[in-house]
Amino acid sequence: MQIILAVDIGTTSICVLAMDAVEARILVCRSASNDSNISQLVPGRHEQSPVAIQRIVEMLLEQVIGDLRVHPSRYKYIRGIAVTGQMHGVLLLDKHLQPVSNLVTWQDQRTLSGSEAVLEQFADAAGSAGRCGCLLKPGYGGLTLHWLGKKNDYAALIRKGEVTMAGVTDFVVAQLCGKLVTDPTMAASWGILNIGSSAWDEQRLDSLQIPLELLPQICDSATPVATLLPGHAVRWGLSDNVQVCTGLGDNQATVIATGSVLPGNCVINIGTGAQISLTGNQLSYKRGLEIRPLVQGSFIQVGSSLCGGWAYANLAKFFQSVVTQLTGTGISLEGVLNRMNVLAQNAAPDTDGLTYNLVHVKDNYKTAYEGINTRNFTPGNLSRATVDGIIRELYYFYELAGYPEISRLFIGGNAVKFNSLFSETIVSMWKMTPVLTGLDEEAAAGAAYLAAVNMSMMSDSYLLSRKPAHDSLEKTVS
Repeated sequence: MQIILAVDIGTTSICVLAMDAVEARILVCRSASNDSNISQLVPGRHEQSPVAIQRIVEMLLEQVIGDLRVHPSRYKYIRGIAVTGQMHGVLLLDKHLQPVSNLVTWQDQRTLSGSEAVLEQFADAAGSAGRCGCLLKPGYGGLTLHWLGKKNDYAALIRKGEVTMAGVTDFVVAQLCGKLVTDPTMAASWGILNIGSSAWDEQRLDSLQIPLELLPQICDSATPVATLLPGHAVRWGLSDNVQVCTGLGDNQATVIATGSVLPGNCVINIGTGAQISLTGNQLSYKRGLEIRPLVQGSFIQVGSSLCGGWAYANLAKFFQSVVTQLTGTGISLEGVLNRMNVLAQNAAPDTDGLTYNLVHVKDNYKTAYEGINTRNFTPGNLSRATVDGIIRELYYFYELAGYPEISRLFIGGNAVKFNSLFSETIVSMWKMTPVLTGLDEEAAAGAAYLAAVNMSMMSDSYLLSRKPAHDSLEKTVS
């Protein structure tokens, strides 16, 4: 038995699991809410406290290790720690690897605000989108760092080279092993990586006025960086040779978890956000989609939804507020969501003409409810239309990719697991039966798989041809 611990730092929740790399079996999984959001920010900004995130990660690691300690035969075989998490966001670290800024997340929109707008200037300067696989968008680290260097108190630190850019996975890895590196998946998510050469795109950096020395070293995804810091090893009772691996983006980790690295596979994941990922080995950029590095020279063509499951949850919060304000009676958000699911299932498939649609604005998209009248304006129709709109947006990306032939279609994410209407709508649009990943935490599992391969615990053929594992002995929500 050889065990990998895997951390997934999501926007709304964080989880840690332990996987037996020999049997590719998840032994235990714990999760907790990511309550690190910074409150009372200017509208349009979204930041999280990296210190709070690290606190939650260490708490969950300690709990999972404690769970394994109940079975000494498992506990003593912990060999490595893998980390995945939310992409695009950025924070600044000092020379001691301590944060000097909050994590400015992928949901942040500050680069669109008023006179500070820089999106149009840098979105595709000198045709950089083809090299970097994406347009620069609000919330992408490269654009955020440019803004911080021009409009913020961090400008002097950036100008003097006293800070280093990091993603949230890079920060957690650094706190665990004392070394800061990034990987191609996170670097690409900032919009400043030449994905063909897997090196920083100096032309885009120049246009954004980002000094190269501000950026961390790029290493392969989920590969050993250094051993666990002695303080952590002693605290958790671990061996001093436990390896901490480089991070990787949660989008790629989810694809890896399904065994969809080979061309011809499609993965739809709907959580807070939503993505459709089509695997291949061609660097063929199409405006409106992104090309992202995967593993072993392969890439994924990705369409990312505006909000995914967040749109459904936001509608639930609206209904919750209506009930509370009109009746004075509180109702849990879970209760609202459960009732919405029932009402949506019972609504007419065409929702009597009420739709949740994309509105195209330049290179961005907004959503809107349309076709509302006195007959169709019901909670059930609103709920079903939202599900339909979320899936239709993903199908739009599939159309944009040229309707590639798909050999296997995988679906996952919490929204799919807790509302069967999502999977039913996918079947209706794609005209094929998808495979539910069956994993409690796809991204964490994918990070564990790749780390296990890179640490020679598994054959690399395991990433290329297998059925997704879904054996979970225990799942605890903190």
